[in-house]
This record gives sequence, structure tokens and C-alpha cells, in this order.
Amino acid sequence: MQLSVILALVLLVYGVEAHFTFSHLLVNNTQFSAWKYVRDVALGTDSFEAYPNHPEWNKTFPQFDLASLDLRCGRSAYKPSPKTLTADIVAGSPIGFRIAQNWPWDDFSARIQHPGPGQVYLAKAPKGVSVAEWDGDGVWFKVAYAGPVSDTKWTLQNGVDFNFTIPHTTPPGTYLMRVEMIYPNVLPETLGTQFYVNCAQVNILGPGGGTPKDFARFPGAYTKDTPGVKMDEAAFGPPLNRNLNRYPIPGPAIWTG
Repeated sequence: MQLSVILALVLLVYGVEAHFTFSHLLVNNTQFSAWKYVRDVALGTDSFEAYPNHPEWNKTFPQFDLASLDLRCGRSAYKPSPKTLTADIVAGSPIGFRIAQNWPWDDFSARIQHPGPGQVYLAKAPKGVSVAEWDGDGVWFKVAYAGPVSDTKWTLQNGVDFNFTIPHTTPPGTYLMRVEMIYPNVLPETLGTQFYVNCAQVNILGPGGGTPKDFARFPGAYTKDTPGVKMDEAAFGPPLNRNLNRYPIPGPAIWTG
């Protein structure tokens, strides 16, 4: 049996239970309830057969289609979300996202099992538009990145949190804060690189004074041929566990303020 076929079978068996959502926002190391400040996502249409009694699990299936509006904030979460609250965040304070921890069968799915990087983007709501009523159709700038910690280990893998800070000079206002974890796929293109995406609604407070730059749009920021999305199996793995310091970061440069 060809190696790529074996790996595909491993992904289908192992990978299903490794899915997750960033359902909790962390502010100053305090965890808030799931979907309080993070826009809730729709159920995955391909997940009911596996766990019909666990609707939260059915939200965890990743995004594959780089042209879909779901790549913006998660499945159907680009739509206005008036039930989602908006969290006050002081620029420069500790912020983070935590994955859901409520799986009843084991600890396996309560951790980020997939290898790959995490990134955080901000998009400011248009003047006069409530962020809860905004679909995120605007420009996004990157403020955080969690890549490899060594040539063989990723920062987020086997953890539960993605922690970072918002640049101190970020212009005050209401934003969608988009978190993504990318599982770059060295398997056949029919499976595709996986994106785990969620968005929080935040009101950033602080002195401002900075001018964000290097913007992107979602969808549109990535294609299947973008370095870091399309992977070289010979160079990086599988399972993405070598030469990681050579990993090409997809998307624009990080804005640090």
C-alpha cells in the first residue's frame, strides 16, 4: 500500500477525534464560558453519524475550502451575531483562546493534537456599525503567531491554550479577533490542509497611536499553493515533525504596534 494511502487512513481514524473549537476567550488569564464572547458556529454536516448525542463535538470539523466565507470566523459565524457579547480588552494585557474541554469519552480531544501553527488577526468594525451586526467583510491585520519552538516541536501541539497580547498601540475600538490553527497537510489534495477558525468580539481599550499595516481579507488571504498551506512532504514530514524552523508563515507579516 502506498505511503500516502496509509497516511490518509490514519488521518481519517486518528484525525476525527483530534478536531476542536476555540470556544473560550481568556482575558487576564480568566476563562469565560463557551461562546460567551466567541461567535458560535454551526454544526458540521458530516459529523452527526459519529457522535449524534454530542452537538458541541459536531461543531469541531475544520474548514478546507479556502474560498468559503466560513474561513473568516468558522462555520456560518461570518453572519451577524447579536447574541454574542463583546469583551473589553486593554491593549497589552494577556489574552488567549482555549479549546473546548467537555468531551465525555477521554482526554484525547481536549488537547490540540494536530501539528501546525496558530495565528491571530484583528479587523475593526466600520464606524457606526455594531461589531455584533458586522460580517467581517473588511481588512484584517495579524497580531500574533505561534509557530515551532524547535526544529521538531510546535508551540500549540498537545496544549489547550493559545496565549498572546494585543499590541499596546492598537487603535481603540470594536474588532473581530480571529484565531486560526492550521494543520498543513502533506497528504493528497483531496483531503486538504485543515483550518480551525473562530472569532471573538472585542472592544479594545488603550492609548492607541499605532497604525496597523500589511492587511489581508478572508477569504482571499490563502490559496492551496500558498507556502505554509501547501507542504513539501519530503522536507517537513510526515507528520510535520522535522525542519520546522524552515516553515514558511502564510499570510501577512505580524504587526507589533
